[in-house]
Amino acid sequence: MSRVVLYTAAIVLIFFSNLPLLQADRSDDTSRINSNLDAIKLLLDSRDFLAAQQLSRKVISESKKINYLFGVSSGNFFMGNTHYEMSNTDSAVIFMHQAIKGFEEIRDEKSLIKTYCQLANFLKRIDCNDSSIIYYKKAIEIANSTNDLNGIADASYGLGTTLSQIGQYSESMELYIKALNIKEELNDKQGIASILNSIGVLFWYQGDYSNALDFLLRALPLRIEVNDLQGVSYQHNNIGLVFREINDFDKAISHLKKSWSIKIQLNDRRGISNSLMNIGSVFLLQNKLDSALIYFDQAAVIKEQLKDRGGLANVNRFKGETYRKLKLYDQAFSFLNTASNSYKDLNEPRGYLESLVQLAITYFEVGQQKKAFEIMAEAESVVAKSQMLDVKDQIYKNLYEFYNSLGDCKKSLYYYQQYVSVHDSILGQSNLKKMLTLQLKSEYDALMKKHSILKDSELMVVEKEKDSKTRLAYFFMGAFGVTLLVLVLFIYTLKNKQRVNNELGHQQLEVERQKQELIEQRDEIEIQKNLVIYQRDRIINMLTDLGESIDYAKKIQQAILPSTPVLQHYFADYFIVYQPKESVGGDFYWVGNCGNQIGFAAADSTGHGVPGGFMSMLGISMINDMITRESVKTPSTILSALRQNIINALGQKGREEDSYDGMDIALCTYDKNSQVLTYAGANLPILISTSEVVEPSEKIAVHYDGLIELKPDRMPVSYFDRMDSFNEIKFKINKGDTIYLFSDGFMDQFGGEHSKKFGHTAFRSLINSIKGLPLNQQKQVIWTTLEKWKGESENQTDDILVMGIRLS
Repeated sequence: MSRVVLYTAAIVLIFFSNLPLLQADRSDDTSRINSNLDAIKLLLDSRDFLAAQQLSRKVISESKKINYLFGVSSGNFFMGNTHYEMSNTDSAVIFMHQAIKGFEEIRDEKSLIKTYCQLANFLKRIDCNDSSIIYYKKAIEIANSTNDLNGIADASYGLGTTLSQIGQYSESMELYIKALNIKEELNDKQGIASILNSIGVLFWYQGDYSNALDFLLRALPLRIEVNDLQGVSYQHNNIGLVFREINDFDKAISHLKKSWSIKIQLNDRRGISNSLMNIGSVFLLQNKLDSALIYFDQAAVIKEQLKDRGGLANVNRFKGETYRKLKLYDQAFSFLNTASNSYKDLNEPRGYLESLVQLAITYFEVGQQKKAFEIMAEAESVVAKSQMLDVKDQIYKNLYEFYNSLGDCKKSLYYYQQYVSVHDSILGQSNLKKMLTLQLKSEYDALMKKHSILKDSELMVVEKEKDSKTRLAYFFMGAFGVTLLVLVLFIYTLKNKQRVNNELGHQQLEVERQKQELIEQRDEIEIQKNLVIYQRDRIINMLTDLGESIDYAKKIQQAILPSTPVLQHYFADYFIVYQPKESVGGDFYWVGNCGNQIGFAAADSTGHGVPGGFMSMLGISMINDMITRESVKTPSTILSALRQNIINALGQKGREEDSYDGMDIALCTYDKNSQVLTYAGANLPILISTSEVVEPSEKIAVHYDGLIELKPDRMPVSYFDRMDSFNEIKFKINKGDTIYLFSDGFMDQFGGEHSKKFGHTAFRSLINSIKGLPLNQQKQVIWTTLEKWKGESENQTDDILVMGIRLS
């Protein structure tokens, strides 16, 4: 609901900020830009990053026109934020540097502090900790010089988070306390909650779980009070992790799943991957290893997509430990070594130490004790300089167990003492209370024993002083006692028999009740089973109908694409590699007459599957319709008319709610008489293999001897910020020249040893290597290269289209 409110407010702000376009006397240009900046903040809060980015781009453009430097710099700041949220960290850092340059020029210290802090935060998140520290310190320096209390608090807190990440806990705590005091003075509840959370995490890292929970739970109601849904998610996550550390797994899973649910609601992919990883770590501790791996694998996929190196290192460490417990040691070594190297590169001592501990345990389990002790020695050396008590606890405990299993009593005892010392430090006051309780119990037992001895001595003296006459009295009293005891035992036996009979009666009634419940449950299960079967059959029927509809759409698309006889009529020789990602695709090719010339094109529509198929059929129909007109014969006029038709057909007017579907296309015409090829492109280039020597220019690139690239205009065939006319390039075609048209699907395909995109450079190299072969062999090489690149582990990323054409 809150996201809807934020989004509505953003639209209202944008509407009123643009009223000057209709009523110029209402406000000036800067007021409209400032209103748009407020709208961007609301869009970011509602996590509509694409809309925020588009509006930021507009703010930058309008601010440049009137030389409004604050608007330009603020637009760059927000562009940096949107790029970061959309996992384009390199672009985010560039925009932040541009914002800093602008704010320095207009001497806007508050904005400078905020931008330096945000840049430092981005760098910390990608584990560039040294650079992060530098920029936080710059922010603190500016805030101190201007006595900006809020700036001092924000920058000090940010610096503390980076120092915590590299294990400098004492320095981090000092900065947190400093920032917390200022935030409490300013009554900044959101800031207070963030710092309380980080202090709790710091206590957790040092093994002080009682204080950790105290601070984390204090932050939660503040997050709720200020309606900080993202913050509420953080609190549940961290509280769950502390419960994980103290082995309260039910509470851990409960809080972690609450955090995961909120992350899904916010579409926070980084947060979702962290939640998956953390839930998996609880299952790992419970030895539910198959469940743990399922969660770790899902987390790894997202973290790879986000290029989250630190997060991926954490997942690899957990996966390594899981495979160790499964006795799959090759996989364990692979993941743990990868994690260890990543932590070392990223300067993350905590993760590095924890991965070393797991590596040592794994080597010890496979019988390589020497290697295990070497790794533990390194871990012991590193941890000695840190304040990570929980990691010390792990190291000493495992060294004690190593030496104990080898029968080395001396070293085993030494490390056991070290382990106990550190463990007691972690337990702290709880341990003291246990010791005090034991001490008091011991003193009480000693006192009672002393009292019993004195009492026995006094009785012995009394017994010796008794007169023989009293013995007879004791005899009668003993006889009476025995008689009384027999009577009591008889009554007890009778009562006990009655109690047993009553219990048997109750048990029989309970068995009957449970039997009835089982019958009812059986009937309910039968009903649910029949319902599931009914729903399954409905789904199967729906999927069958859907599959038949898609197959029919595929037949329609194949019928619209040029047939083999048509292609043979127009081209001397050709090949086509056409592989939609699904049954139908958004890539298409076209051939036809443009007056007295041959026209041909390759296009990549927005999307793939059924939506892409609709766009491709729309594109082919529009091109066939346009070329019947006398005025639309050249590539540039065809593309301009096609763009206008798509804009009209989809109702695109530049509004935020509009669909921005369209296509990228390379379109050519060829005059047989003059042997001149005319090309125009919207984001798609073409390659030509030629025997001619060609000079490179702004629109023509020479990549290899005899392979040139004709460059397109960088705008799509749809509504766009830039709506210029399309440029044409003319090129003389000689006998034997080959023209290559293609979409970007081949270049975007993931594969290879490192699971990366094939890329434009590799594609051009591939074409250069096969350009001298007959076209049918070229097609086979392209197919083989694609399948080899994908391998068995990668799915097809996008629709793929590659055409090779010889015109003479």
